[in-house]
Amino acid sequence: MPGTVTLHRWNAIALEKVTEKISRKIITGARQMVTQIFLKRGAIVPMHDHESEQMTYVLSGALK
Repeated sequence: MPGTVTLHRWNAIALEKVTEKISRKIITGARQMVTQIFLKRGAIVPMHDHESEQMTYVLSGALK
């Protein structure tokens, strides 16, 4: 089944401010999304869920 490929560049995606301490960049597809999350020290992410699994990769700092 042929499909199309779309090139996304993180530096071309606008940073969305969610709260004073949480920002994100999101790329969405038909059934998936990839997100860069930026958390400032002391940020608290509210309880939430997703249809599919979520994987997290911390580039710097720590996440509890």
